[in-house]
Amino acid sequence: MKRYFVIAIMGALMLFNISGCSNKMVTSSNKDTNLKQDNNPVEIKFDFDKTKSYVLSKCRWYDDRNVLLAFKKPGEDPYLKLFSFNIDTSASDLLYDGPFSINYGDNILLNDQQIGYQNAEKAIIYDKKSKSLIKEFTKPDADKFICYSPDMKYLAEVCADGLYVTDNKSSERKKIDNNSKSYISLVWANDNSKLLYITDQNSDISMIDISSMKKNTLYGGKDFKYPDGLVELSWCRYLPNNSDILVSMLCENNDAFAVLNSSKNYESNLISENGRITIMAVSDHLILYVVDENSSKENKLMCYNYINNNKNAVFSTTAHIVCADFSPKGNKIIFGTYLDGKQELCTCQNN
Repeated sequence: MKRYFVIAIMGALMLFNISGCSNKMVTSSNKDTNLKQDNNPVEIKFDFDKTKSYVLSKCRWYDDRNVLLAFKKPGEDPYLKLFSFNIDTSASDLLYDGPFSINYGDNILLNDQQIGYQNAEKAIIYDKKSKSLIKEFTKPDADKFICYSPDMKYLAEVCADGLYVTDNKSSERKKIDNNSKSYISLVWANDNSKLLYITDQNSDISMIDISSMKKNTLYGGKDFKYPDGLVELSWCRYLPNNSDILVSMLCENNDAFAVLNSSKNYESNLISENGRITIMAVSDHLILYVVDENSSKENKLMCYNYINNNKNAVFSTTAHIVCADFSPKGNKIIFGTYLDGKQELCTCQNN
């Protein structure tokens, strides 16, 4: 029950070692911010009137000045507005406006030449420079769900009879796993070499090397430890080194996540919080996540350094923190908030 509650809330509203933010003043004429100003975030002048009944759900930097912003229309009908937005000039281009469901597990696609968005059923891909549409792909009815690789050269498909991978250039399609009854959180490594997914009643993690087709499974409770009160594994992904694994865990009262270190036979660093955890972004050594605390009305944006095992709070707010990401150089973060119909998009300097 809890897993579906978390995803529903994030869908409806929808990494750094930061000790403080810049002392710049808020640049927007709207000074009624819900954010505590201890870290002095800078509000960005995005025209939210363009989205009207839509709510910001995801943000992703794709170069030093431009970000992709995904907006969801709350309600029964799933609709997406996808913008390319220039932080310096406040200029925006509407890339997509139409039927498209937005969920927590969706991915913003990004490589040197292309940008896009994908969920478990559909993908839209654009030329990074011209912003023109390159491809719009919808899963076949027989597929349960799909996932493009980061370079968009491969397409993974979960079907009734197993897991398939298609080379988009040669159109060669290979079956790489037979058991597809309980796949969730299908995701590629950043170098496109491996697939990662959760299986066996949401308790284990399977990895497939694409070149060798070799499968390896990490058994929860045996190969890595569970937190107290575990309900299920909910989400996983490779860290930027394409070797270690980040896994999110839903528990009875408090959520947790673990970094599974492959160089130490998947020895894990387990991080738990007093509330619901939503992981927002990762870097080469940092994880940015939000904690919705059980004991207060505040949401905290937290940073965990998984190299030295330190964590600290970036800032807190009574608003919902619906998305966050870090700039390519790692010197800034961008984040969006929502409260009582009011939306804000802000940046914070990484000192």
